[in-house]
Amino acid sequence: MPAGEYRWEEVATCNFCGSADRRLYMESHVPKWYRRQPLKLEECMECGLVRASPRPTLNMLHGDYLAGGPASLRAIKHKMKRPLIRQYHRLEIKRAAKSLGHRPARLFDMGCGAGTTLMEAQALGIEAWGNDINRAGVDMLNAMGCHALHGFSSEIELPSQHFDIVLNFDYLEHSYTPLEDLRRCFEITKPGGILSLKTIYLGCPDHQRFGEHWDMFGAGHFHYFTEDSLPSMVESVGYDIVKILLGNLVFIVAQRPIDPDLRQSRPAPKRRGYTQQVLRTSAARLLRSAKFFVAR
Repeated sequence: MPAGEYRWEEVATCNFCGSADRRLYMESHVPKWYRRQPLKLEECMECGLVRASPRPTLNMLHGDYLAGGPASLRAIKHKMKRPLIRQYHRLEIKRAAKSLGHRPARLFDMGCGAGTTLMEAQALGIEAWGNDINRAGVDMLNAMGCHALHGFSSEIELPSQHFDIVLNFDYLEHSYTPLEDLRRCFEITKPGGILSLKTIYLGCPDHQRFGEHWDMFGAGHFHYFTEDSLPSMVESVGYDIVKILLGNLVFIVAQRPIDPDLRQSRPAPKRRGYTQQVLRTSAARLLRSAKFFVAR
């Protein structure tokens, strides 16, 4: 869509706590933003969630994706060309299965994009579901036998308590409604099932190093979390957090309680940092693992 056609909206209240009390977090022309406007970020004074405001209206911003136009096709081709992306997504499925503790029967990938995670889940014998606003990607995945749904996560119909694993990778920062999306994740997770989440967060090493030049500012990102606000959001919808890993991204593994009536407060999980070397070692070990899967 030509930049001049964007319509803008102010975000009056916090998506997490609903407070209207906010303060300016940053305003800068350095990040790439829409229509060459400065990126203006506001921080909720109650919970610390940071949001972009003003922002383009949702349907105007994603009109081409929703219709399956040229931009949606280009996005799919670009994502499919990422080096080693299927191997990486297979690793993440195995990592999630390890946290689950048994072989998963069904997996849901929120914001499945080009569907490389669903392709790998199918190859591992898992019933693979997902959703995306990219019509071209959804049509391609359904033709391959996946259960791909078209539309925004908070609006589509999904079976409740149906999935052993729900993945939410590189998604929440793009969402206008992250709390509603986390609620939907919880609704569709089986009791005892897990959420595996990855997103950006303020205060990470790269943010501290580059400031307003951090490459995660702009780029279609509309919410920015902290290492405190994101776990609070995950717990608020009903999950128990199992693990938090902090580096230049934040990884959270959380479990839906088997019996919510017996849910008790537990000590906060230890938040440990990671390095690229640690991730490489872990990846090599998991790729050799055959505990839950038969190599294909």
